[in-house]
Amino acid sequence: MDNKTHNMNEIRRLQKAAREGNKKHLIEWFEQFDDQIRREYEHAFQCELGDAVTNFCIAIAYTLHFNEKTKFGEKRIQDFMEDLFVTVDLFKKGDYSPEDYKQKLIEEGIDIFSEGRKKK
Repeated sequence: MDNKTHNMNEIRRLQKAAREGNKKHLIEWFEQFDDQIRREYEHAFQCELGDAVTNFCIAIAYTLHFNEKTKFGEKRIQDFMEDLFVTVDLFKKGDYSPEDYKQKLIEEGIDIFSEGRKKK
């Protein structure tokens, strides 16, 4: 049985269950549907998140290397990125708080998240 036929049969069963007030079947179908949608969403989210993190890391390394003011070389970028990944892992584990780090940066005059940040 192909997917289209299978879907049509499922729709017919659901319509019949709805007409007959078969709540058990409707709840069972809803739970299956909800579980499937949740798994698909979580998978898509993980893929999207992985792509975003990869893109962000590439942007950081590229900017550090090619920016006229930083011009990081291969060794310096590798050392920096290693430190960055260690810090992110510590955030993930809960050993350090991103909010604490953000506050410390602000105290040092580095506020990269404010709307009105100014270039110096």
